[in-house]
Amino acid sequence: MEELIKSPLPETKAAYQQFSPEIDRFLKEHLFADIFERDVLTYQQRELTTISALMAMGDVEPMLRGHLGICLNQGFTKGQLDLLVESLRLYLDEKKMKSAKIIISELP
Repeated sequence: MEELIKSPLPETKAAYQQFSPEIDRFLKEHLFADIFERDVLTYQQRELTTISALMAMGDVEPMLRGHLGICLNQGFTKGQLDLLVESLRLYLDEKKMKSAKIIISELP
């Protein structure tokens, strides 16, 4: 996970980690240890897939913000992320498009 975010994990745990340590363990062991270590997709490809799914689901702005930030850490530009949102226009309603674009505009 530190390789994806390009920095050490924060000492303070997020609310979901405090509420349910089991979920945190599952995410780290299954997603990052099992799935992300497979060599089928690159980190960039996995993040594009993840943010596409999150945008399609909608109403998951904190997760979308985190994964869009990871995309920047993995070498994508904000312009490229905007193009991704535009490429999904056929599959996203206006609310989901606007939400993703606002998050991208707020990224550092």
